[in-house]
Amino acid sequence: MKKARFFLLIMVSCFSILLTSCISKISPNFNKPPEGKVLLKADISRILSNTNFSPKIDGLKAENPEWYVIYENVTKGDGIQYETIDSTEMELILEKSSIYVVGLAKKNDQGWIEMIGVLGDPYLGVTCIPVSDDATEVIDLGRLIEDEGILRSETVSPDEFSRMLGYSKDMIQEFGKSDITFKNFLNPDINRNGVIDNSENLTWWITSLYDFKIDESAAEPVFESFRYVFWINRDYVLNTYGEDFAVNSINSEILNNDKDIATLTNLDTGEYLKPSFVHVEFDDYYQWYFDSSSPKNGTYRLDAMGSETRNTYSFYFEDLCFFDPTKDFEGLITPIYKSEVYSDGKIKNLSWDWKIHTTTGMKDVSEDIVRLLSNRMGYFMRFYFATKAQFFNGEVGPDTFELFIPEEVVDNPYEDQTVNLESSDYWVQPSPWDAMEVRGDYLMVGNTDVAFHIRYEYLETPHDFDPGHKGDPPTSENLNGIWYNLCYHSQNWNKNHTTLDEGDKWACISFDVSSGRFEASWLFSFNRTDFDSRVALVGTFEISREDPHVIVLNPECGEPIYMYIEVHDTYFEAMVSESTPTEINRESEDYVIYSKYRNEVFLQDFHSPNSPKDFEGTWVYDGDQPPIGIPAKIKIQNVEIEDEDGNGYYDGSIYLYTHVEDITPYATGIFRVDVNDYSRIQIEIPGSETVEVQAFMTDNIMKVCVGGSTYLYRRPD
Repeated sequence: MKKARFFLLIMVSCFSILLTSCISKISPNFNKPPEGKVLLKADISRILSNTNFSPKIDGLKAENPEWYVIYENVTKGDGIQYETIDSTEMELILEKSSIYVVGLAKKNDQGWIEMIGVLGDPYLGVTCIPVSDDATEVIDLGRLIEDEGILRSETVSPDEFSRMLGYSKDMIQEFGKSDITFKNFLNPDINRNGVIDNSENLTWWITSLYDFKIDESAAEPVFESFRYVFWINRDYVLNTYGEDFAVNSINSEILNNDKDIATLTNLDTGEYLKPSFVHVEFDDYYQWYFDSSSPKNGTYRLDAMGSETRNTYSFYFEDLCFFDPTKDFEGLITPIYKSEVYSDGKIKNLSWDWKIHTTTGMKDVSEDIVRLLSNRMGYFMRFYFATKAQFFNGEVGPDTFELFIPEEVVDNPYEDQTVNLESSDYWVQPSPWDAMEVRGDYLMVGNTDVAFHIRYEYLETPHDFDPGHKGDPPTSENLNGIWYNLCYHSQNWNKNHTTLDEGDKWACISFDVSSGRFEASWLFSFNRTDFDSRVALVGTFEISREDPHVIVLNPECGEPIYMYIEVHDTYFEAMVSESTPTEINRESEDYVIYSKYRNEVFLQDFHSPNSPKDFEGTWVYDGDQPPIGIPAKIKIQNVEIEDEDGNGYYDGSIYLYTHVEDITPYATGIFRVDVNDYSRIQIEIPGSETVEVQAFMTDNIMKVCVGGSTYLYRRPD
């Protein structure tokens, strides 16, 4: 899933970089802009006054230090543009309905080009130039002065600045909280060779990836992880550094060994990261992914090491800024999503409410701000679903999904709304985990990607449920197969399968008519060839002779269970009880409904041990953590195959451990196997009552039934 997410993000960004800029050169005395554009004017003499800069006189260029105006249309994402400064008057043509980041840069004494400042207004909190459709034809900022890295107007008030941009002052101040990352792209010389990067065919990009869990029990989205992504065009790397650099990256799509392939160092704090992922996309860009517990502002150096020479190739990114977790991610837009899903996995609807992070909690955000800050090159929202065919074929993996992009089907995705998807072919992805949560992301201008996951809201009935239709009794033809209900799967997800509350329902039940066996599970695994560790019951079943609607389940552990069943075309309804039910009552706690997944059945071949010796060895609990009182590890040794005591049991030794890694057991005792039925066990621990156990096996799994509960143990790998 994550790989697919990065693939699409990269595709959008690569396309954006290749776009041609529509901005004209610096052009003093250019008076009227073309239609759909504005003229940005500024007097930069004050900025240049502390240098030996002198303007061009009589058409002859003076001997000047190298000064540049650096700019980018971040709405389009068309890459850095630049012009050499030879006048104290700056004029730029900007497109309307676009956000620009504009700054001045100069070659320093060390010979590389560094930024002097960016245009903005510290009072309004903006470090960019957002130009609306209603902007004035000329935005004349007058004389600029430098104010802690921001080049602001000395004479134009914040109100007048806002008016010329075509927005209210309140709108610009609200917007200013979210323009955090735009100036990251004003790094004109990342290899510090004194040449503007795009003049030597060096293009690059930075993406910041935020992952949030939207938890209904929490007041705010829960931040989970952050990832920096740096990417540089392959043509430049090959032409400049040769195959030493290229081979290194191409051979390291997934990093398993060489953690020194690259480092990312924050030069302000000294902290450094090793890459989690290095990739070549479309044969066009090298990409480095660095995972971090949280983003940190600062100047960064990316060091890539040659695979043969171990030469270091360094790239510098000055003054990077990110949405700050210590300030509650203030300014970050996060749509809060919900999705209702039928019990068979078909998506019913999807809704979203636009919110913005503030220092006092999540707040509503205006439609205008969402429209201004949402990516316009390709998608800005997307969700990962599956088609019906993918769902029922059990197709999982990074490329097996159906992408839903709301802006392709919704007139105004910038406002809060609910989209009905019942007529569309959207289903949950067919894995135990992906069936639990809707996953997707939102892409802001500035290449900030906000990923999220939130639990689906499951309905208890399937999408084709017909309450007025009476079903047929179960037969060998219509009952055979795998049946499931993802609503029950969701309800049981965070519960231990041995401690479910009374009334909890199986997520899956399978009937193999040919063998007369059934298997019921608390969770639905989709791929029945993989063993589901949360099997609740296994046993035999038979259709009642008294009532053809009733089947009797005979578990290997526990008492008989009765089901009154009505089978429909794609689902069956049932009443489940320890006594014989006689009719369907949808209001009863005993009522269940299951949809057909497929006709083929793959039941685990549990059987009684072939020999008492089969128990010998080490067994570890199959799951994250066993319930209190249940050992995490069991060791059985020295099981005799002769009944030396004449008590009807073969005796051995058993050792119980609290943790898998423990060396010393917390209890030892006698392990006894019934001479007439190897599945029946007695465990005697000194000072405790003798425990009666029933155990069944496959090649590597032991299922232990005790006290009406089932526990699974595996032989360690």
